[in-house]
Order: sequence, then structure tokens, then C-alpha cells
Amino acid sequence: MPLRYIFQIRIFTGLLLLCANNILFAAPALNIFVQQIWENSPSIKSAEAALAAANAQKRATDQPIYNPEMDVEVERTDINTLSIGVSQSLDWGNKQSASGQIADIEIQIAEAVLDLQRTELAQEILDALVDLQATQQMQKLAQRRVELMQGFVTNTEKRHQAGDISVQDLALARVAFSEAQMQQAKSLAQQIENEARLKAVSGSMGNHWPTLEIQPPNLPPSVNIEKYLDQLPSLRILRSQFLAAKSHINLAQAERKADPNFGIRAGMEDSNALLGLSFSIPLNVRNTYRAEVEVASQQALQVEQEYLSAAQRSKAHLIGAHRRYQLTYDAWQSWNKNGLSSLKNQMQLIQTIWQSGEMGTSDYLIQSKQNVDAQETAVELSSEMWKSWLEWLVASGQIENWIEKTN
Repeated sequence: MPLRYIFQIRIFTGLLLLCANNILFAAPALNIFVQQIWENSPSIKSAEAALAAANAQKRATDQPIYNPEMDVEVERTDINTLSIGVSQSLDWGNKQSASGQIADIEIQIAEAVLDLQRTELAQEILDALVDLQATQQMQKLAQRRVELMQGFVTNTEKRHQAGDISVQDLALARVAFSEAQMQQAKSLAQQIENEARLKAVSGSMGNHWPTLEIQPPNLPPSVNIEKYLDQLPSLRILRSQFLAAKSHINLAQAERKADPNFGIRAGMEDSNALLGLSFSIPLNVRNTYRAEVEVASQQALQVEQEYLSAAQRSKAHLIGAHRRYQLTYDAWQSWNKNGLSSLKNQMQLIQTIWQSGEMGTSDYLIQSKQNVDAQETAVELSSEMWKSWLEWLVASGQIENWIEKTN
């Protein structure tokens, strides 16, 4: 093979490897990232097992309560007797139907618990991502501050050698540079801590994390409160528990009714044929089982009040989350419109004025610090907006829907 073809093949192979590495180490999409964590989470698997158990319990309640019974009796005396009997108890109070209703509701509870586990885990993941993203931006600002102060020290030393700046100003510049380095180290430590927290929450040991969008969407001025409350997993659990408690009342009432037993017996007594019928039923005289019905009624009342209380709190939380997000969103929009460009222009103007000698060293440090501090405040505002958005998603039960729409 000619040398030039070998060279082309090596170049092509190198490009393929480079593309493969970029794909391999690229940050995953947010929805794929969260879905993978859901699939591997022990808490999610536990909730899924509970749902499978609830479905198995439903299949169990679809089976009849009583099986037929058979008995054989043999007696050898002066008269030899052999008889075979079959008996069947009947579900007179329709207990199977009441148990089936409870099993259906238990499936709904297990489904809501699974949704709640997914919601809580997604909230932890996204909250950790917001914190990590904020500290990454803070680290960039800290690096920018170091570079700014390093250049400032270099220019100060030159001006000091030229006799334009005093020793005190030079010392002040070096102190400011040291402070910027310490701030950078502190910011880096916070970034490492937040990344460790995200690894602990997600169970992923990688170093490439999904990025959030520049800003979450806006919300309408008013929302349908009841629509969102109906979707909350926590309220769905309590609502289903209340329905289950009411079904337990029906089951307790059904169990008050005694189930009769019917039987038939056939056999031989020496050479004579035997045929008999039997009937038995428990007599609920000493215990009428009224107390069990009362217990079930009071438990249903307790769960109902818990549901109403939780619904009241969830409604207040939903309204508050909606209002807080609107405030932080509007503040962030205002900052993007006016503050960001003003800060960039201000920093350039400060450097120009100081280099011209019209601004003292102390004033330059104060104004440059204020400029960087304002950028850090903007990062905090962005983080607060994202956290308010997550709070709204959780309060409205929309976090899974939103994650599915991201990429």
C-alpha cells in the first residue's frame, strides 16, 4: 500500500477516535440523565416492588375466599359404615368484592408512592445541579478576579518603578491579589463539595453533568389551583388512603355477616345406602363485630381530616411558589435587560480611567470589587430563580413532565 494511503487512513482513524471521545465524554441530556438515575435508584426499585406486590394482591383478591372441603368417614363396628362428604362455605356478605375494592385502591396508592419517590429524587438531583452550576459560575468569576488583580499588580509595579504610584499602593494591590487567590480557592472548594453532593444523590461517579437551560419558562399570572392539586403525588396518596379506609368500612360490615356452609354426604351402612345434607352457620351472638365497624369508621375520619389538612397546606404552598417564581423571574429578566451590559461597560471604563491616572488605587479596587460582587449577586439571583422554578414544579406536580420535555 502506498505511503500516502497509509497516512490518510491514520488521519481518518484519528478523527474517528476524536469524535468517539467527544461523544463518550459529552454531558448527557437532562431527561436521559434523570431517567438513568431513576432506573438504578434503590428507593425507586423499592417503590416498584411495592407496586408489583399491590398488583399481586389484587390478583389474590380476585380468587374465591373459600375452597370446598371434603371429608371421609370410616367406622368398623357391628355395622360397617363408609361415607364421603363435600361442603362449601358461601361468601354471604360479599367480602371478596370489598377486598377487591381495597386492593384496587392499594394499587393507586403504590402508583402515587412511586411517583412521589421519583419526584423527590428528581428534586434532589435538580437542586444539586443548580448549586453545582452556580458554583461553577462563581469559580469563573473568581478566576476572572484573579486575572484582573494579577494584571493590576503587574501594571502597578510598572507604574511604581516609573514613580507614578507609591509603595503603599503597590502593597495594597498585592494584598488585593492575595485576597482574590484565597477567594478562588474557597470557590473551588465549594464547587468540589457541590459536585460530591451531586454524585452522592445521583449515584454517578462521572465528571460530566447535564447543563440547565439559560432560564426556565415564564408562567401565566394566574393558574388553575385545583388542577395542579389533583396531580400531586402526596395528595393522591392521602386521597386514596381515605378511599381505602371507606372500603375497610364496607369490609368490616361484610364481615359482620356470617357465612353459611352447605354440605352433602353419601355412603354405605352395611348394605344400606346413606345420603345426607348439612347446613351450618356461625351465630354472631357473643360478638356482633360492631366494634370493628366503628374502628374502621373512625380511621376513615382520621385519614379524611389528614387529607383536608394536607390539601390546605399544599394549596398555600402552590400559590406561594407561583408568586415567588414570578418575582425572581421578573428580577432576572430585568437584570439581563439592563444590568449585564452596564457591568461590562463599567469595568472597561474603570480600567481606562485608572490607567490614565485619573483614579487612585483604592478607588479602583473598591469599584472593581463592586463590579465583580454585582456579577456574583447576579449568579445568586439566577440560582434563586432556578430554585424557585423547582419549587413550583414540585408544588404543582409538574417536575416529571418538565424533565421529559428537556433535552
